[in-house]
Amino acid sequence: MLDKLLDRLAPEKMKGAVPKTVNETQESFAPNTRIAYKSTLVPTLEQEHKELMAVYWKALAAAQNHKTELTRKLLLKFKEQFVDHLLKENTSLYIYLRKSAKKPSTKQAVTSVKSEMDKIGRSIMRFLEESVKEDAVYDVVFVDKLTQMGDALSQRIEKEEAYVYPNYRPN
Repeated sequence: MLDKLLDRLAPEKMKGAVPKTVNETQESFAPNTRIAYKSTLVPTLEQEHKELMAVYWKALAAAQNHKTELTRKLLLKFKEQFVDHLLKENTSLYIYLRKSAKKPSTKQAVTSVKSEMDKIGRSIMRFLEESVKEDAVYDVVFVDKLTQMGDALSQRIEKEEAYVYPNYRPN
């Protein structure tokens, strides 16, 4: 009885329901993983890049204007968003790309780019760890270091959007 009810309530059997396309019903997984291709991943990551840069610019302005508490608050927000973004990239993007690579040279290229992105990410995280401490000083030296961090982040974003994201497609 429950089976019949569930069958009748299935979306494709409901009045006015639109049948799903093949792409909607079949997921494309990276080989030997359960990491599926997600058509919304790249647009989501690009939006996160914009949000990260917006918080970065606010934190830089706050530091330049000697607004200590606001600077710390914005850096904490930036750090949280950055960590979430890195986790999403590492689990949904880079593993998918590496496992989906057909040629060894492509797999090596993905590994190389990921390694470079990881170095940049680690350096930004080290900077943030020190910057959000209660005794952090937001002086001219700090502003200079924050500017360098922003430059590194911008370069990372540009490289990913130009060279990595275009290679993310269904397997």
